[in-house]
Amino acid sequence: MNESRLSGDVKGKVPFLSKGFNIEAKTGYGGSKQLAIKKEWFDKCREEAENDYSIPLLACKFSNARVGVKHFIAMDFEAFTDIMEEANGLYEQVIKLEQKLDNQLNKKKNKILEELT
Repeated sequence: MNESRLSGDVKGKVPFLSKGFNIEAKTGYGGSKQLAIKKEWFDKCREEAENDYSIPLLACKFSNARVGVKHFIAMDFEAFTDIMEEANGLYEQVIKLEQKLDNQLNKKKNKILEELT
């Protein structure tokens, strides 16, 4: 059989992202060195992800691979952009919190220095 088969669907969530993941799992029959990825897999995964407001990913496995890369994740550009935008938003929040903390620490430091003089 030359077709890759569906191994199963996985729903996942990480606490720091607003969206969960819709993961389509695929195992290739192409052996340990190649796996053809079909556009229809991405389309189906994207459609399911849009229904539950999640990020679509393909989790792929090279069948019979013994060494090196055995599993990998593939995503369309929109999914990559979603993840990068979320990561950037988290980064910006961290920067704002650091600045706020620095300001508070500087105020306390200045207050202590004033009391000592």
